[in-house]
Amino acid sequence: MSSIIHALIIRQTSITLPPYKTVLNVNTARVVTSVKCNCVYNQSGKCKHIAALIHFINHEESLSKTCHEQQWGKPSARQFAKQKYSKGRYFDEMFPTKQKISYEPMTIDLSDLAEHSALRSVMEASSQTEDTFIIKDVVETIIKHTESNLVREDCEASVISFLIFKDEFEVYQAEYKLEEQLQQFYEKNIQINEETLINVCCKTIEQSKCEDWYANRRLRISASTNVHHIKVQKTKTTESLVSSFLHPRKIECEATKYGLRNEQHALHEYEKLHSCKVQMYVTGMTVCDLFVYSPVKHGSCTVRVHRDEAFIKHVILVSERFYFEHYLKSLYLESTCENDSNNNKTEQPKRNFTGKNIINVM
Repeated sequence: MSSIIHALIIRQTSITLPPYKTVLNVNTARVVTSVKCNCVYNQSGKCKHIAALIHFINHEESLSKTCHEQQWGKPSARQFAKQKYSKGRYFDEMFPTKQKISYEPMTIDLSDLAEHSALRSVMEASSQTEDTFIIKDVVETIIKHTESNLVREDCEASVISFLIFKDEFEVYQAEYKLEEQLQQFYEKNIQINEETLINVCCKTIEQSKCEDWYANRRLRISASTNVHHIKVQKTKTTESLVSSFLHPRKIECEATKYGLRNEQHALHEYEKLHSCKVQMYVTGMTVCDLFVYSPVKHGSCTVRVHRDEAFIKHVILVSERFYFEHYLKSLYLESTCENDSNNNKTEQPKRNFTGKNIINVM
């Protein structure tokens, strides 16, 4: 029988980045049998984050004020013995129990009211208004459901057309030898057939308003943002770039607020030239229109972008290498830690503290 200890280790170089996830497997003799850490230095199973966790468990006491019963505001033992304060007043006299008065709602029948009474007129108008709202809700639900089905049909037809046209162009790819666990993870969670692809596209057509859109986006590299960062990688290290993809930050600024306010009025979101070219590679198009929206009258413009085969080949191969050599492994480790954490929430065996220090024999 073994115990699993999960910990979040704050990065020494940057406390703002997500902490490292470290896991220890400890047997009944308090000996470490296996370790996990999602830092890039844990290739051999030995890193300072694991050492820090073992040192913390053996030397620190994680007691806080909340571990003890609060003491402030309690009467003294003498006051409890007398059941009254020194002035001679009993607690019941100082804090009498408040009587709660409850009122039952009264039911009024319209037939009991006078024909031209004000209350009857109000109740009749309220009943008619309620019926109107119910009918309106039913009609709006039917319209919304119909529109959703029409949008899904259009989306499905468009995706099928893209799948047909893409076969006319060359697919740029390289061979990568993956470990058996990574290969299984890739085939199970990332590689999908055309039927599943069409379903995912139709379910995530609302993009940021849909939970599945974030889940599928996290498993892959997006053309709109990730590809550009990979291509122009200069200041960020590969580790920080992978971390930013796995844990994207929600940016709240005037520019994003402006974009959200005007999103429904624009035909397409503003995208950079390289992302259009990657989308042309995916969909098999030779020309696409880049639409830049502006609320100013005659301020919007359309730029025709032509397919650049040399540029596309370079970007696709660079992004593919980054994905299989760096991102996929981090994604697998992250998913494994999340699954272990979810499993431990359901099964928590009783543990007895032996007083012995944890020993790392690895």
